[in-house]
Amino acid sequence: MAAMSNLVVQPKPRAPLEMREAPLPDPVDHWVNVEMKTTGLCRSQLLLMNMDFNNPMLFGHEGLGTVTGIGSKVTRVKEGDSVLLTWIPEFDANGRAPEVAEVKVGNEIYRAPYVYTWADRVRVDESFVFPLKEKKHQFDEVAILGCPVPTGAGVFLKTPELQDAQSVAIIGVGGVGLAGLLGAVATKRPQIIAVDIDDAKLDFARRLGATDVVNSKMNDPVVAVRKLSIGGLGVDCVLDCVSTATTTNQAIAMARDGQVGVRRGGNILLLGVPHAPVETNLMQLLSQQKRLIGTMAGGCTQCDLNRFLEWQVNGAMNMAALVTNRYQFDEIFSAVEDLRHGRIMGRGLVYF
Repeated sequence: MAAMSNLVVQPKPRAPLEMREAPLPDPVDHWVNVEMKTTGLCRSQLLLMNMDFNNPMLFGHEGLGTVTGIGSKVTRVKEGDSVLLTWIPEFDANGRAPEVAEVKVGNEIYRAPYVYTWADRVRVDESFVFPLKEKKHQFDEVAILGCPVPTGAGVFLKTPELQDAQSVAIIGVGGVGLAGLLGAVATKRPQIIAVDIDDAKLDFARRLGATDVVNSKMNDPVVAVRKLSIGGLGVDCVLDCVSTATTTNQAIAMARDGQVGVRRGGNILLLGVPHAPVETNLMQLLSQQKRLIGTMAGGCTQCDLNRFLEWQVNGAMNMAALVTNRYQFDEIFSAVEDLRHGRIMGRGLVYF
């Protein structure tokens, strides 16, 4: 008899979330069944809730669990393994495209873009399953390694233009921005400026290692950041973790000015998900030789996740510090409302 799964679903776009029960089929081929222990709460899920889609939706893309069954073609994990679920796929040697996770609830098929983790038991493609082989890596908060840590901190590992960056400004210190801050700390950047509209978040950023903070609601953030930078020329790199027209243009203006024949300008990394087209002054990028760089998951592959685990073990990064709100699974609807209204300081974690 198939195990039963309790899962969060959205029957229609912009409809209220619901909790449903559905059978979890035994895994076949490349499918893996996982009993969940914890899952993170990412703001990207709020975007999904408001998107038009052709099928009912499943949610969550970062989590920790234990493998309860594998298909005949699975090679990466075995039953009983502790695993991380992440939306970052690991392609096999044959280049097989991962299959979309789906669950039959009644007469309808519910799907997720990659994986789903807002359920006590899940069935996902092995490409999205990362084995945690060592006991020291199997802590509850490792769930956030599935999304915000590589997205924020990964840029300091995977962006060549940032290797020599000494000064960093981070616009938006939510989960991704704080992970970026920890990445800057781990890679020993001397100046880290946190920019946000919330003093409580800025105080938290300072406790995590920000050398300077700017409240962009109370001050002109461009003026403030450039004043803090060496010679008033701007900072070496800016992480835009909000990605609105306002913040992206602020980020471009904050980045270090270049000079033809002397030096390149600073780098602007787009980490947040843009909600709308952005109009900007390209002449500023051209004449000041600045670079606007888009990055998903910090440019990381699954193999890079091992580096963050090394940082965790040697004390360079504390993932647990990013988790500021904790919930039980039966509180997840309240957790989503906290996420929606900005009541989660860093990252929220749900326990099953």
